[in-house]
Amino acid sequence: MEVLNTIYGDNRSSRLFQNIREKEGIIYILYSYIELFSDIGRFLTYFVVSPAEIPRIIKNILKVLKSLSYITAEEVRRAKNYLKKKHTS
Repeated sequence: MEVLNTIYGDNRSSRLFQNIREKEGIIYILYSYIELFSDIGRFLTYFVVSPAEIPRIIKNILKVLKSLSYITAEEVRRAKNYLKKKHTS
């Protein structure tokens, strides 16, 4: 789950950040995170944007989520390396 979250939205090289924040340029705070409990978990997307931009942002978030049906081996390798560094810092 952490690898998927890293690819999706946990850092500046994530799909979420690159496809929405960098390309659209209308949002500053945007990331994803996971919360894991003993019997359930949550996969969340957090963003701050003006109310008028909410439909546009949600549409783009859904595109990025759909794109997760295909993940390359290189993305997995990069995400694992990122997580190793993150957890050893």
